[in-house]
Amino acid sequence: MIAGRVVYPDHIIRVPRRTRDRSFVEKLWTLIRNIAAPDLTLAVPSVQECRYCDITELDCPERWEGTEEAVESTTEEF
Repeated sequence: MIAGRVVYPDHIIRVPRRTRDRSFVEKLWTLIRNIAAPDLTLAVPSVQECRYCDITELDCPERWEGTEEAVESTTEEF
């Protein structure tokens, strides 16, 4: 039987087989297809998206280094 688990730096959470229903499997495959897709995902930097990320500004020029104040901006989408 395949067992699931989520590994954190300081602990491991076991995922019982009974929690992996059809909905979970479909969402997992959607995630895998998105990660493996040849096109890049849209970067949406924000305080919420970037504050826990370990990637530096050298590797991610879009990284949000500002404060939590609202900032007005535009994108190609809108």
